Amino acid sequence: SVPSAANATYYAKIVRDRSIARNLTAWGIRLQDHGCRTQADVLDMLSASEKEIARLRMLAETNGRGPMSGVVLTWLNDVAEEEVAWLWKGRIPIGKLSMLAGEQGLGKSFATCDIAARLSRGWAWPDSRDEPGRIAGTLFLAGEDGIADTIKPRIRKAGGDCSKVAVLEGIRNKADRRVIDPIDFSRHIETLDAVFAANPEIILGVVDPVTAYMGEKTDSHTDADVRRILTPLAKMAERRRVAILALAHLNKNASTKVIHRVMGSTAFTAVARVCTLVAQDRDDHERRIIAGFKNNLCKHAPSWAFSVVEDVVRWEAETASITADEALAGPKQERSRPAVSGAKDFVIRMLANGPIPSADLLAEAKQCGISFSALQRAKTDLNVRSVRVNHGPDGPHWTCELRPDSPETQATQAE
Repeated sequence: SVPSAANATYYAKIVRDRSIARNLTAWGIRLQDHGCRTQADVLDMLSASEKEIARLRMLAETNGRGPMSGVVLTWLNDVAEEEVAWLWKGRIPIGKLSMLAGEQGLGKSFATCDIAARLSRGWAWPDSRDEPGRIAGTLFLAGEDGIADTIKPRIRKAGGDCSKVAVLEGIRNKADRRVIDPIDFSRHIETLDAVFAANPEIILGVVDPVTAYMGEKTDSHTDADVRRILTPLAKMAERRRVAILALAHLNKNASTKVIHRVMGSTAFTAVARVCTLVAQDRDDHERRIIAGFKNNLCKHAPSWAFSVVEDVVRWEAETASITADEALAGPKQERSRPAVSGAKDFVIRMLANGPIPSADLLAEAKQCGISFSALQRAKTDLNVRSVRVNHGPDGPHWTCELRPDSPETQATQAE
């Protein structure tokens, strides 16, 4: 009777937990019948099987009287191991709180709309284009963007299914139903939990920005306050098997590492299991770098890049060779146009006879003293096409080629 196969594990856990609760209740009655009141009394009954002994030990240590009363103790041999589930491998884990941080106006919200659109259609992620994704819904808590003039147009232009995207605007005031009170994580975690429970098709929650939902009495620069709010949010995500993606801005301290640049307490990045940066390319102000700067679940996913063209996110076909700290290191010296011009001549010469592996192009550019940024700008200016090739002795790889209709290709053919 589960709504879909994706919910089977969740409901199975409920059945298991209730079974354990019934068994513990039965053992509690038996212990009371035998006059057991302390752990020593329980140990006198160790003639039961190993499984029963384990249950007795748990009961004695968690439900007895004295200092251990009320303690919730979990023995690892009673825990079934699970692999980390990913919505977007290496970037957005399911059942966890993750973070997307960056300076204002650099495209974080555009990126989340693109993510929601892909999820609504089951489209592949930018770094795994041959692997179809899952179809699911997204819940936005958008404290800064308008629904009608910003969120919906962006989802629509990205090709998303708007029927699978919802916005939680707030909660109606009990005294005056015409008033909608804003969501406050210090008071409304149970309400958020109920929303996810009532809409099992929603698997992603986007909180933009997270500081807008911390509550008036919460000091976002105090570690204890932030943990008091975010820990229940993370627990809710784990319980409901949903991914929570919290957006955050950066402070002005450019001299520190990225993990210390997130505005507010360091607890924001401490509680989040995966943290990703969106930063402006130092050499191309229209290009955005997305790079991980914290990951407690697996190694960092490769850095990637995108641009926003006519309100639509355009992802690049290849990885970006830059770390999060490098992306925020500050501007390089102004790139000279002769360097880009020379890089363009190099690319035209290398691709004149047809496609070549991207790795070979990059290696040859380094040999010729052409910087990575100049090479990337030259490829962009020439509208070079990147193609994934799934065959060959080395497995899947990317190739670069001049587009057939480009002036450079036509000029080469004429020669």
